[in-house]
Amino acid sequence: MKNSSRKLVTLIDKENNVLEDEDLFAAHTHPAQLHRAVSVWLVHDQGSRSQILLQKRSIKKITGGNQWGNAICGNVRPNETYLECAQRRLGEEIGVYGVKLKPDFRFEYKIYSNEKYGEHELDQVYVGEYNGKFELNPEEASAIVWVDMIELKKEVAKHKIIGAMETLKYETDELKNLTPALKLRLGGKDFEITPWTSLMLGDKKLWEMLEKN
Repeated sequence: MKNSSRKLVTLIDKENNVLEDEDLFAAHTHPAQLHRAVSVWLVHDQGSRSQILLQKRSIKKITGGNQWGNAICGNVRPNETYLECAQRRLGEEIGVYGVKLKPDFRFEYKIYSNEKYGEHELDQVYVGEYNGKFELNPEEASAIVWVDMIELKKEVAKHKIIGAMETLKYETDELKNLTPALKLRLGGKDFEITPWTSLMLGDKKLWEMLEKN
C-alpha cells in the first residue's frame, strides 16, 4: 500500500484510462511516466488591450523551477477531475478562487527539464477571466505579472517552437535540446518560459481561445 502522506499523480495510458497512482517524484524521474495534468491561463482587459497572467515558479519546483509559466499548472490527484484540480491549484498557488474556467484543449507532450526530472503529461488547458487580488504561496510561486497579449504573441512568433505531438517521438537525451526554455523580452524585461508553456504558446488552438475570451 502506498503512503497516503506522499504527493501522488494519476498515471494513465494513451487513451486516458487510469492505470494507477504514483509518487510525484517517481513519476517525473527520467523517463517521466504519462500522467494527468492541468494548465490554466488567466486573462483580463486593460483598457482596449487584453493581458495574460504569467507566474514565476518557485525555485523549489522539481520541473520549471525559477522559470515563468502560465497562471498555474498542476498534477491531477487520484479520484480528482481535471476541473477540480484546476480550481484547487488556483487556490493553492496564487490564492484565486471561484473563477469560471472554459476548457480549451488537451495535448500530450514530453519535455526534458533538468538532469533528474522531466514531464510526460496529458494536459487539459483552461482559460478564465480574472481581475482580482492574488495571494502567492511562496512554496509554489515567487512572482506574477500581467503581460500584453499582442506583445506576447508577436514575441512568440519570432521563435520556432516544436509541436507537442512531435515531442512524443523522442527519448530523454534528445528532448534536452529540442525542448529548452523559451527566452522572451516582454515589457522591457527578460523572461525564461517553461518548456510546456512554450509548447502551448506555439499552438494556434490556445491563441484562438485567448483571443475569443
